[in-house]
Amino acid sequence: MRGPVRDEREIVEAVLAYLAATNPALAAFLQNFAIAKSRSAKTAYFDAKRAAIVVPEKWLRKVSLDNYRTNKGYITKGEFAALLLHEMFHGSLNHWVPLIDKKDLNPIIWNIASDVEVNSILEDLPVEDSTFWDFLVKFGERLGGTPVSWRTFRDKGVKKDDPAEIVYAKLLEYGNEIKLFAEADVEICDEEGCRGGSSYDWRKSIVMPDLIEGKSDDVKEIFKGNKEFREMFKESMKRYESERDPSALEELGKEVTTRLAATMLKLAGNLPGSLKRFVKPYKHQMKWEQILKGIIARGSVKDYRTWSVPNRRGLKYVPGYSKRGAKVWFLVDVSGSISDEELSAFVGELVHAAKYSKINLVIWDAEPKLLSVGASRSRILSVIRRGIEGGGGTVISEALELVKNNLKPNEPVIILTDGYWYDDDEDTVRLMKEIKRISGNVLLVTTAITPQAAKEAGWRSIRLRLDDSKPWQEV
Repeated sequence: MRGPVRDEREIVEAVLAYLAATNPALAAFLQNFAIAKSRSAKTAYFDAKRAAIVVPEKWLRKVSLDNYRTNKGYITKGEFAALLLHEMFHGSLNHWVPLIDKKDLNPIIWNIASDVEVNSILEDLPVEDSTFWDFLVKFGERLGGTPVSWRTFRDKGVKKDDPAEIVYAKLLEYGNEIKLFAEADVEICDEEGCRGGSSYDWRKSIVMPDLIEGKSDDVKEIFKGNKEFREMFKESMKRYESERDPSALEELGKEVTTRLAATMLKLAGNLPGSLKRFVKPYKHQMKWEQILKGIIARGSVKDYRTWSVPNRRGLKYVPGYSKRGAKVWFLVDVSGSISDEELSAFVGELVHAAKYSKINLVIWDAEPKLLSVGASRSRILSVIRRGIEGGGGTVISEALELVKNNLKPNEPVIILTDGYWYDDDEDTVRLMKEIKRISGNVLLVTTAITPQAAKEAGWRSIRLRLDDSKPWQEV
């Protein structure tokens, strides 16, 4: 008996739900893009003009929502999710830009190089008891092809985590050999019929095929994606086409890759190697060992022996060590004025500081939220992986009030912000003075300006530079 016939949208939503359950960060970012089908497409690709992932309709029909169907006639949800992620990374790593902007680019070799970079990332993304790369390989096996990876071209000097530009330069030295490789599995059709190869081709026309083989007009959207995100793509493409200004594409590319890397950093922890060139995870710049040195030296945070903790060496009649003393309050600005790059920098400083003391973590925008009290470094990492959300207005006073009501003497208070808050007034000055009196150790770390309230309250201020050889300095 045949199962129920499902429409394409139901299939896509089921695959997105599966991905959300296995990796929320990837699912959240993927849903920025539209997902569309095409009858004429021979392979999946990313269409930058639509900010859409386009998949062949015949592939979509093979997706099974039933876990027990694993025979060659079906594609599992995990395998199809791997395909969508593959194309998502093409779009978010800007692999489409050189095809538009550089007319002398070899499109076949560029698509191979782009695939190598994307598939290296998928190797680092676990799912169930495997990786998304393993799922992609299974996907290929079901359709009669094999995706390329860095290992495919290891003999040509390609290494794990080489970006597409480096892979392209290395493969370009073997132009004729790569051309033969790319054509080996391509099905050739003419008046005499079709012969050779496979209709499943990973090596050609993966990115923006209309730029290479002619535009396809039969693309129909199944999933609309995020309107604001897609408008960003469309406006940049229109600006480029009307003004021929490459900076429009560069700005768009930087924005998209920063959003991707920051999303994965906030929700999923460490980044795959190829993404580290966009946002380095937990890259700290502040020398917290110096900043907090005075606190530690005074003994407000120190080790002590206790029978409640087992001895690390396993000695039966010797107590273990534990820590006691002041915790450090961190107030992290997550308002709408904070960019993903700034938030990633704040996360880096927070994680590094947690090596030296327990952390009380407060995030704030229009209102404060106490996320963790007395957290260790591992606990802070766990909190960050679950996600730091914000994006509202910037009101510091309520966060300061929360801290003042819970602050103990000598507990340091550190604010991470861009300095732009609405309530830079007398009440804020009063709260900051009261906190300084109780704490004795107050610091404002800013990526932009030092608010007047912090100056009047006598807070120490440090400027954190995100794009400078001297990353931080006293203000």
